[in-house]
Amino acid sequence: MSGSGFAMGLAIASYEWMAAATLLVVAVFFLPVYIKKGIYTMPGFLLDRYDARVRTTMAIFWLLLYVFVNLTSVLYLGALTLNTILDVPLPYGILGLALFAMLYSIYGGLKAVAWTDVVQVFFLVAGGLATTYISLSLVGEGSAWEGLSLLRQEVPGHFSMILSKGEMLIPDGKGGMKDATWTFLESPS
Repeated sequence: MSGSGFAMGLAIASYEWMAAATLLVVAVFFLPVYIKKGIYTMPGFLLDRYDARVRTTMAIFWLLLYVFVNLTSVLYLGALTLNTILDVPLPYGILGLALFAMLYSIYGGLKAVAWTDVVQVFFLVAGGLATTYISLSLVGEGSAWEGLSLLRQEVPGHFSMILSKGEMLIPDGKGGMKDATWTFLESPS
């Protein structure tokens, strides 16, 4: 999303605003029904709505997806970071991160994992705000407000939350340009 934000501007944040609205709808309308029925997980919902076969199929599918897509990419990217910064060989980095995560989760339990998420959110928000402030200060030659003002003058289109047709053009792969905001509506050629 950072790269898309650089290319498109604030319009990429529409995804996050919609996620917040969706969570509110779920919290107001769906969550009370789930709590009343004692449903706390997706497999629990599928068991209640369908049967054990559907629940098991979904659980196995997501477990395999998580292990072979999510965990592998996280372990690889973490090991790549260790390799780049500390010159740790990739296989040792992957093995070390996997063992650390396993031991942390087993001995710390779900409470430790949940607290790790809380700490990560704090540092992600604080780091994002600090990075924004420092970047704007550098652009504004010492003043974040001047940096923001300069950006609004130089790239005003990046501050628009809603893109109009034709406002954002991207390469079409054939040497020309196509409208990035409307490509999903076009029929395949």
